[in-house]
Amino acid sequence: MQLISVTGRKLLLGACDLVDGTPIFDIKPYIAAYDSFPDAGGGWTDEVASSLTAPPQFSVCLSPLAETQAEWLRAHWQIDFCPRLFELLSRDPSPHRTRRIRRRGGAQFAIGCGAWRAVFTVADKIVNVVTFETGYPPRFLNNLSLEDLPDREAQLAFLKLWPQARWSGG
Repeated sequence: MQLISVTGRKLLLGACDLVDGTPIFDIKPYIAAYDSFPDAGGGWTDEVASSLTAPPQFSVCLSPLAETQAEWLRAHWQIDFCPRLFELLSRDPSPHRTRRIRRRGGAQFAIGCGAWRAVFTVADKIVNVVTFETGYPPRFLNNLSLEDLPDREAQLAFLKLWPQARWSGG
């Protein structure tokens, strides 16, 4: 189906097999690598791909506490989300729902890292990861009827060492 024009929230479509006035709920971008016209442009998806190949805009570092916590997770539980965390934060640490970044009180932010959270600050072009937290509150971790919580044992052990690093809902 061809998109001829967009006027506000109204789409003018070319020939398609729809009854006039049928709502269209699932509009997808054209992605040349997967769709049938490989020479066509991808629009905003080309912009996203370009931004992912651009050099990182921020440098990311770990506080001494976060470094200790990250090393403990790697050594004792083989959990290492730091490479992906650094990749995401070095590109854009601003709050955004698809990156699971939320603003915290004061100048702090938090990002979801699977079953974990990283708390960080941003100053100029430097992202400082202050601490890591469990991704689930203790009441969930201690509720054995919730069988599929990832990294449950690691999070419980983490809380014994760093009780202040418990999930705060943000």
